[in-house]
Amino acid sequence: KNQSKIKQVTRKLELNDQKKIFTGPTGVPRTFAVIPLTPSANVHDLLNGIYREIGSEFTPETAGNPVYIESFKQNVRFFTPNRTNLLEIIDSVAAVDTIIFVVSAQDESIDILGVDLLEVLRAQGMCTAIACIQNLESAVKSAKQHDLKLSWLNSLTFHLASTLHPR
Repeated sequence: KNQSKIKQVTRKLELNDQKKIFTGPTGVPRTFAVIPLTPSANVHDLLNGIYREIGSEFTPETAGNPVYIESFKQNVRFFTPNRTNLLEIIDSVAAVDTIIFVVSAQDESIDILGVDLLEVLRAQGMCTAIACIQNLESAVKSAKQHDLKLSWLNSLTFHLASTLHPR
C-alpha cells in the first residue's frame, strides 16, 4: 500500500511539473485551431468575443500571437487556417493542443467541405476537440435551442464516431 501511495504521489508531482511550463505570463502558450465546418460560421466573430472577454481586441494580425489570460494564468494562441485549404488545416491541426470546430445555427448541417475535412482529420488522428454553435439565439427560439444543440451533437458524433472512446 505504501509503495502504491508513493507512486501515486510521485506521478502527481510529475504531472504538476509538466503543467508548470504552461502557467504564468512567460509560459508556453496553449494553441487552438479554430476551424469552421459550415459556410456561414464566422471564426472572426468567435475570436472577437473571446478577445473581448479577456480585454483585448482581435485583428487578423493578432491571430497566431500569444495572449495572456489572467483568469486562467496561461498564454493562449489561436490559429485560423483557411477553410478551403485542406493542407493548411492539416498542418495547423498537427501542431495544436485543441481544435475548436465552429458551426452556425443558421445552417442545417455540415456541408461537403466540412464532412471531407472531418474525414481527413479523423484519419490523421485528432487531439482534443471542442464544438461551438454560433447564432443560436438569433436563429431559433429558446424552446428549440436544446433540440438544435442535440442535433448538432448527433451530427458531430456521427462524423467522428471512430475517434470517440466510450467509458
